[in-house]
Parts: sequence; structure tokens; C-alpha cells
Amino acid sequence: MTKTITKVVILFVILVASSCTGNVAVTEKESKAIKEVLNFYNGKCHRSKGFETKNGETKNFFELEMKKSDLLEKNKKRAKSHAGNIAHLFYSNLEDEKSNYNQIRVKITLNDDTTSDYVFSDEQLEGVEKIIPKVQEVNAYIETDNIDALADTFNKSILLEKKVLAKLFVDLKDKYGVIKKSEFQGFTLRDTKQFGKITSVYIAQVREKAALSMILLFNSVNHELLSIEFE
Repeated sequence: MTKTITKVVILFVILVASSCTGNVAVTEKESKAIKEVLNFYNGKCHRSKGFETKNGETKNFFELEMKKSDLLEKNKKRAKSHAGNIAHLFYSNLEDEKSNYNQIRVKITLNDDTTSDYVFSDEQLEGVEKIIPKVQEVNAYIETDNIDALADTFNKSILLEKKVLAKLFVDLKDKYGVIKKSEFQGFTLRDTKQFGKITSVYIAQVREKAALSMILLFNSVNHELLSIEFE
């Protein structure tokens, strides 16, 4: 006789509100965290929270569905990294309530009604929080033209010539002017054969003449810098 094994999934969701502007069924810190997301993206959001049980394991989650955001509409190709930013903004502002959730879920709905769903575990978001100080350090080196210190943040296996790195930023300054502001705008995660787990951090670098998208690639474990790219 063949046994059929059925995977049991229980999904319980509390629909909190049709807009993230209310305080119904959310804590004060959750409300503050939601406001941080809306301050960054504007638009509207629908929030829900609940738990999912699968094979005896329960995951508590909070979900934010973002709509009507001009920033997200203009950056459709970078929906994944912006979803990371939404999850980070919410999670990082929960403070001592972070332990209430195993997952932060993000849904992005565009004006053409296309939707994208993303799930971030608490472990992934904690890992990103640990990388943020290194991101700030790298930004500071770039903004002050401290090429020697910047070069030292790279993984030692990277064949890096300081003069090439210096020329890159001299050329950027000549073409686009000095940096006026740098803003964290999300992340993506992936596995590689050479470096293992990698975190790609997206930075909006506002210069005098243009706004550039800078991507910093870090080793997710030791936080060493692997690459600097511009779009």
C-alpha cells in the first residue's frame, strides 16, 4: 500500500486596513515603521499580518502592498531592490518588536495592475542591517575622495589598482560634479560560486549635474566590498 503524504499549510491573515494611514490593529512602533515607508515612497499601501503554518513550522509575517507610488512607477526594472528597501525600512524601525515577525512580505502593484511579491526573512534583514555601517563607511570614503581607505575595504582577492579606482571617481566628478547626497535605496541577495552569498546594495548618488545609481557588492558574511558599479 502506498502512503500519500499531504503537506498541510494553514494561512491566517488579518486584514488590517485599506490604507496604511490608520492605526487599526497595529502597535505604535508598527505605525511608525509604516510611516517611514510612506515618507520614502508616498503612494498608498494595504497592510496585513498573520501567520502561516507549514509542516509543523509557523511563520509570523507582516505584509505591505505598495500602490500609486511615483518612485516605484519610475523604477519598474528595480522593483526587487525597492522591495528590499521597503522591507528594510519597516523592519529596522520596529526596534524591540522585530522578534514579532519571521518574515516581512512586500507586494508592489503598479498602475497597470501588474504585481510582484517578495518575502524577506528576519535573518536576511538582520544581515542587511549589519552591512549598513559598511555601506556608510564606503560612501564616506567616496564623498571625501579617500581612495586609499576605499581600496582597503575591498576583498583581498580582488585585483584592484588604486590608480584605476582613483581615475573612475575623478572622471565622475569631472562629468557629473561633486556628490550632494547619497541615499540607500534597497538591496538584492544572491548566491555565487566564487564568493558565496552576495548582497548588492543600491545607492542613489545625487551629484551636481545628475543623479546616478551606484551598486555596491558585498560579501554577505564578512561584509568585504567586492565591486562598485554605476548605472
